[in-house]
Amino acid sequence: MLRHVRGHVPQDLAHLEAAPLTVIAENALVLLLHRLIGGDQSALGAYPGAGRHAPGWLHRLLTRLDPTAAARIHPNDQPKLIRAIEVCLSARQPITEAWQAGRDPLTGYRLLRIGLNPPRAALYDRINQRARSMFDQGLVEETQSILTRYGASIPILDALGYRQAHQLLQGQLTCEEAIAAAQQGHRNYAKRQLTWFRREPDVLWLAGFGNQPDIFSATQRLITEALATPASSEIPSHREKIEP
Repeated sequence: MLRHVRGHVPQDLAHLEAAPLTVIAENALVLLLHRLIGGDQSALGAYPGAGRHAPGWLHRLLTRLDPTAAARIHPNDQPKLIRAIEVCLSARQPITEAWQAGRDPLTGYRLLRIGLNPPRAALYDRINQRARSMFDQGLVEETQSILTRYGASIPILDALGYRQAHQLLQGQLTCEEAIAAAQQGHRNYAKRQLTWFRREPDVLWLAGFGNQPDIFSATQRLITEALATPASSEIPSHREKIEP
């Protein structure tokens, strides 16, 4: 069995690749994976013998747990490998089987879906202002602090805003170029979100922002109407925008 002291990575993790699957499922590995998911890449070297792992050891570990899932994930895609291994251990079955089993449908509830769809120009203007304010309020200094403390391999540095601030610190972008790139990245992300949520059925779309008094009142009205609808009836659906 693995020796495990609460709050410390156990000493025997270096042998997990060759260990029986019943040993692999010990809480010790789950602890290590949670630390990795949280961005603590140093966890891989926090126990003796870490250097004995050859490249691709996480992929080989997933291959033992779920060969089908391992075949779909690139050996160098560490975040996906870690997540797949964690699901296998938490569910105590291959993640592929969990996908195939699906989830039980939500029953006994009526769903009220309310979406915000403000004018695109106004939305992009707010996004641009927010991205600039991130830099004005210390994003570059925060990024430098993260680099100093954790190094450049921490996953958060690939997030929108941090990525551009990192490029600024590396001399790859000027400040204005970094802000413009962050603004563009956030606009693209917002567009993908809108495309995704438009696939949802029976959404009641409101043409405005959530902090507008008229939109807030319209939301309250929709909720009140839904609560007043008999339980045996379906909540009316509207695909078009609802003007407050």
